Amino acid sequence: MEIANIETFVKLLQLSVIPVVLISGVGLLLLSFTNRIARTIDRSRALVKEIRSIPDNERSKADEQLEILIRRSEYLRAAITFTALSILFASLMIIGLFLLLFLKWPTEHIVLIFFFVSVLSIIGSMGLFLMDIFLTLRALKLEAGMIEQ
Repeated sequence: MEIANIETFVKLLQLSVIPVVLISGVGLLLLSFTNRIARTIDRSRALVKEIRSIPDNERSKADEQLEILIRRSEYLRAAITFTALSILFASLMIIGLFLLLFLKWPTEHIVLIFFFVSVLSIIGSMGLFLMDIFLTLRALKLEAGMIEQ
């Protein structure tokens, strides 16, 4: 390998550090979100079994709990989608950098757009995560009898 190619490769590695760190951090968020959605789905399934044994006139609290769990699952699914999109766009940034450095394609603007969309996706997933957190507290208050239906 000639010196110019080695220098280009080293530059690619240096520029790829930011997207790789972004992927790593967002991957931890993704792990957290998937654990949370697994818990909400497991709790929803258990609650459905409980609801089947409750008389119709006493179901309202359990039904509301189930509605909250389903809404939480929807928020978490959307948060997972945004998080996965962030990882996708960070990965595309690395490909754009490769095309820029090795093939001399003018991909600077595309790389910046990928970075911007990746960060926006993280912001979206964090917003949805906060919505899930607020619903979690609402469900707890409902279960503790602190909220009337």
